[in-house]
Amino acid sequence: MRVACGDTDPGWAFAESVYDVKELLAGEKIPLLKTDATWHYGLSSALQGELSGTSEEDASGSDSPGMGYEDYLRIFLLLCEEQSVTCRAMDVVEMDIRNTPGNRAFRLDTCIVEIAMNVKVKSKYGYSFEIERQKSYIRSLEAIENTGN
Repeated sequence: MRVACGDTDPGWAFAESVYDVKELLAGEKIPLLKTDATWHYGLSSALQGELSGTSEEDASGSDSPGMGYEDYLRIFLLLCEEQSVTCRAMDVVEMDIRNTPGNRAFRLDTCIVEIAMNVKVKSKYGYSFEIERQKSYIRSLEAIENTGN
């Protein structure tokens, strides 16, 4: 049986959602699935349009069952594709680095991970020499991990 219809259901859900977000950001826990005991706003309040912040029964609190903000983020990240999460994380890294002095145009996709260079020099007097250089962040990190430093 449907008790409420029209604008009441979306309004009630919106008010409850706003309350839940405020609680999560304050470090409180919110149940994943609501029961009669865990709704902040009662049906009678919603039907009368009284969603100001008082509740018939306040089931929140640090001892209440439910999940915190970080728990909901973990679920969200698990539901997303790995490539999407990686690209979003890279965007955040780029944004943070661009906020540092001298890095307004920083882009991760233009970073050099490894470079190898071979230079041969010959003089008009018959002398010649060769320089070989190789730098790699990956090999440097592997060396540190293998030595335990």
